[in-house]
Amino acid sequence: MPANLTPAYYDAEEKFKSAGTPRENLNCLRGMLSAIPKHKGTEKLQGDIKRRIAQLTHEEERDRKSGNRGPGVDHVPREGAGQVALVGETNVGKTSLFFMLTGVDGEIGDYPFTTLKPHPGMVHFEDVQIQLVDSPPYSDEYQEAWLPNVGRGAHALLLVIDLSRTEPPESQAERLIGRLESVGLVAVPEETAEDELVSEWTRRAIVLGNKRDLAGKPPAMVGGFQLHAVSAEEDLGLDATPALLFRLLRIIRVYTKIPGKHIDKSRPYVLPVGARLGDFCRQVHKDFAKNLRFARLWREGPFQGIQVHQDHTLQDQDVVELHL
Repeated sequence: MPANLTPAYYDAEEKFKSAGTPRENLNCLRGMLSAIPKHKGTEKLQGDIKRRIAQLTHEEERDRKSGNRGPGVDHVPREGAGQVALVGETNVGKTSLFFMLTGVDGEIGDYPFTTLKPHPGMVHFEDVQIQLVDSPPYSDEYQEAWLPNVGRGAHALLLVIDLSRTEPPESQAERLIGRLESVGLVAVPEETAEDELVSEWTRRAIVLGNKRDLAGKPPAMVGGFQLHAVSAEEDLGLDATPALLFRLLRIIRVYTKIPGKHIDKSRPYVLPVGARLGDFCRQVHKDFAKNLRFARLWREGPFQGIQVHQDHTLQDQDVVELHL
């Protein structure tokens, strides 16, 4: 019986041939196994791929037990104003979205497991940068054991679904949220208050519906989350995404002003929503809160150079002049 291998399988095989590390080889083999047609004509090839996967998995486990330590593949140091993890199932267009938002090249393909490891890049929002991390998919075929750590290490999650699928967006979102819950990650809407976060692995999230150019009118809500419809292929709706990420992180920007000089808006300090002047002082320098005599604050509206105390709650784009 002929194998009738698909273009997706041949693409995955080509990627396997050019892989440079055992980890990349292992992930490429899993992609090949996922893409191969399942029938009698491919049984021998399936068996060969499975044997190679088993061998590489055994070697990886042996190296791990031998004490080969160092930062895990799942570890992405946080940079910028905050870190947001891209989360989605196979072939929803996560990597295409990542490229359009960050300008960083990634492996893009129409077969599973194109993304082999976490991949960071920066999204520009006005005067700050937000770190976005692309990651392998959540899948029934195979899922990296370390994958949940990417979400746990991030401040927030960007959930991606495919609006072009025949499956309703609501079902896709609910299944993805369920997958996260099965590994201890709880995704909650961005407006969730601090005292409503149910565990240390609870992360605020927004849902992006990709491929809106290939779909009809999407629903406004899915799985209790507002749905933001975009298209990476046609660059639709992406211009609003950096502001969504900034809002999702629940952070504010505060600028400094040296007495007698102009306001410096080149490098804002980033603090969580609800931060007070005392928190800002401690971020500028550990001794400033202790030595502060008074501070002046500028804000849009009537707040123009008024004196404020350390318990004063700051807002986004406040300007503060510290007097020690």
